[in-house]
Amino acid sequence: MAGARVLGMPWTQARRRQLLASRVDTTVADVSLMRRLQKAPRVLVSASAVGF
Repeated sequence: MAGARVLGMPWTQARRRQLLASRVDTTVADVSLMRRLQKAPRVLVSASAVGF
């Protein structure tokens, strides 16, 4: 999974909101799914990087 693309656009206030929302909303959806599972995971590991 990935959020909105970080590179290639100016970091305006609207862009910053979009970047944040694209990551937070995905995490919220993941946690919501985990709560509905019969056997929920014990942990959620999250990482972020431009490259590897």
